[in-house]
Amino acid sequence: MIRKNRRIGRAVPLTAAMVLTAAFALSCDSSILSGPPAAPTVALVAAPAMTKDIDSMSLSFSTTRAARERVEYGTAPGSYTAFVSESGDSTATHSLSMASLAAGTTYYYRIVSVLDDSRAFSSPEYSAATEPAAYLTAAPVVVSSQSSLTIEFTTSKATIARIQYGTTEGAYAALASGSSTAETSHTLEIPNLAPGTVYYYRVASTVSESRTYTSPEYSAATASEGVPSASKARGIWLVGGISATSYSDTVAAVDLFDPVTAAWYPAVTSLPTPVSFAGYAAYGGKLFVVGGFDKDGNVRDLVQIYDIAANFWSNGQSMNAARANICATVLGGKIYVLGGSGGPTALSAWNGFATTYEYSIAGDSWTVGGRTAFGAAESDRFSYSYGNAVYDLGGRTAATTTAATHDGFVPSLNALLSGTTEVVLPAGRAGFSGAAYAPAGSDAFAMIIGGISVYASAANCFVNSTTSSATTTSSAYCLAAPFVAPAAWVAAANAYPQAIAYGAAALSASSSPARIYQFGGTSVLGSSAAGLAMGYWSAVPESASSWAATWTAVAMPRGRWGHGAVSLNG
Repeated sequence: MIRKNRRIGRAVPLTAAMVLTAAFALSCDSSILSGPPAAPTVALVAAPAMTKDIDSMSLSFSTTRAARERVEYGTAPGSYTAFVSESGDSTATHSLSMASLAAGTTYYYRIVSVLDDSRAFSSPEYSAATEPAAYLTAAPVVVSSQSSLTIEFTTSKATIARIQYGTTEGAYAALASGSSTAETSHTLEIPNLAPGTVYYYRVASTVSESRTYTSPEYSAATASEGVPSASKARGIWLVGGISATSYSDTVAAVDLFDPVTAAWYPAVTSLPTPVSFAGYAAYGGKLFVVGGFDKDGNVRDLVQIYDIAANFWSNGQSMNAARANICATVLGGKIYVLGGSGGPTALSAWNGFATTYEYSIAGDSWTVGGRTAFGAAESDRFSYSYGNAVYDLGGRTAATTTAATHDGFVPSLNALLSGTTEVVLPAGRAGFSGAAYAPAGSDAFAMIIGGISVYASAANCFVNSTTSSATTTSSAYCLAAPFVAPAAWVAAANAYPQAIAYGAAALSASSSPARIYQFGGTSVLGSSAAGLAMGYWSAVPESASSWAATWTAVAMPRGRWGHGAVSLNG
C-alpha cells in the first residue's frame, strides 16, 4: 500500500505498525462498540382483574412477554403460605384461581412470572376479600303474632334460604323452609309457636348442593297479647296477594285493621299456602281463600279456611277445577266463584271460563252450575251480591280485551235476572275492586274503584308475566239498586287518590255513616309493579245521584296486590 505525501510530492510506503494503529483507532470508535445483549425481563401489564365468590378468587391478567405464572397467597401481608401454578406452555395472557378459601376473609397475593430460562419475577403485593358467607345485606325484619314469626330478609345473591330456630341460644331444634328456587328476597314464616316466647334463629343460605352458610344468631319474641275479640269481629282482614312483580312474591301474613280504633294488628295469622289472585270471602266467623296462584305459579283448587275464634286453619273440599283470577261472593250461606283462569300455570296462555262454582259452607261441598247465558268466557271480574242475585262486572274476555258488561245471576234458578238489563260499566275495565252496601230502609249501592282499561301484551294467565304496561285508572263510581235503567253510574266527586288495579275493597258498617275501604293494589304493570302499602276510606254514597268520596289515607303494614279485603260485618 502506498500513500502519497502532498507536501513533498513523493510516495511514502505504509508500514505494518501504521496499519495496526489505524485498525485499533477504528475499533475504539464509540459508534461501533457494544456490550453483551441484555437479559429479558417480564412484568404485569396492569393489575389483575378479580372475580370473587364465597370461597374462591379468579385472576385474569397479561404479561409483557410469554411466561409461566403462579400466584402465591396468604392471610397476612408478605406471608405467602400457599400457591397455585398455571399449567401449560408460556403465554402472555393468564387466568389463575385460588380455591378453598375462607369466606369473608382478606387474602394477600403476588404474581410470580417464570421465563423459559427459569428466571422468576415477582409483582407487587395485592389484596382482596372473599364474599361474606351469610349473604344477608342487613338484619332480618320480623313481624310477630301470638303464634308465628314472619321473617323477611335480602341476600346479596340468589340463595335457597331456611330458618334454623329454637328456644335456647345456639340450639336450633327446628327448621322452617322457604322457596325451593334460589332468590334474593325472602319471606319465611315460623308457624305454630308459643305466645310470649323468645326464639333464637339463624339463616342458612345454600348456594349450591355442597355450600351452605349460616348467618349470625338473631332473636325475636312472639306477641304475648292477643287481638281483642271486638277488633276481630268488626275488623277488615287483608289476605293473600303478592308484594312485588312476580307470582312468587306471595304474602303469607294476614293483617287485621280495626276501623273503629284505626289500629293495625299485623300478621295475626299466616296463610298455610300463600296464594294470590284468589277468591276471598268471610262468613260465620271464618275466612275463606279459594284457588289462586301459589308461589310456584301453579293454579290451585284448594280451599283454605281460617276459624277466627279458634285461630286455626283447615282445608275445605277442593274445587272441581283449579281457578285463579277470580272473585268469591257470599249469598245465602254459599260462596260463588264465577269464571276465572284455569292455567294450569301462571305462564299458560290466557284462558277464561264461563262456569259458575257453588260452594256450600255448611256441607263443605261444591256444585258446578251452567252460566252460558253470560256469554264469553272471562277472568279478572268483580262480583257482589244483593237480594237473591250475584252480580258480576267487567273483566278480561280475551288476553288484552276488557269488558264493560254487568250481569245479574240468580243461583236458585241458575238463570239471569228475568226481564232486567243491568247498567253496563262506563267503560271496559278489569282488575278493579268494590263493595255493595244495603242499609235497612234506604237505597242500596254498588261501588267500584280503580282497575285497568287497556292491557299491553297481557298474554298469560298471570297478568304481569308478559305485560310491560297497562292503563290504570283512579276513577270511582257508584250505582243505585236495582242496578237497572233509569239508574246510571255516578262518578265520585273526588277520584280515588291513586290510579290502581288489583287492589281490594271492603265495607265497614262499624262507623256511621258506613265506609268503604280500599287497600293496596299496583299503579303499574311490568318490571316496576309492586304492591302499594297505602289504603284510603270514604263514606258511602249520600244518594242515588251523588257520591262526594272524600278520601282519608290509611297506611298499611305491607304492600299487596292481587289480594283480598274481607269483613265479617260488611
